[in-house]
Amino acid sequence: MSDIKVNLQGTRLEWHSIEETPPLHAVEYAGEIWLQSSPLLLVNGAGKMAVGYCQQEVGGRPEFEVGAGNERLSNISLWAIVEPPNQNLGRSERDFVAKTISGPGSTG
Repeated sequence: MSDIKVNLQGTRLEWHSIEETPPLHAVEYAGEIWLQSSPLLLVNGAGKMAVGYCQQEVGGRPEFEVGAGNERLSNISLWAIVEPPNQNLGRSERDFVAKTISGPGSTG
């Protein structure tokens, strides 16, 4: 199997310690209000990654949690805001990305 190279044009990750709180916005669900971040890429000390959020109840402290299912990621040490690549790529740029993902000699 050949290596797959992906051109992630426009994707940038800026890592932060969990001692720093990401930007939070108010969320209301079932009559309760709390603060929550945008999606984050979370990393633990062993290098395992998961997409999750930082949440803070009113008067509480921020807590980092994996976003979906019953998955757990213990000892989270770093986070980065998940920003998708620029969605306004021109056709030739999209073709380049598709061919890069598919590999050389592919028709895309």
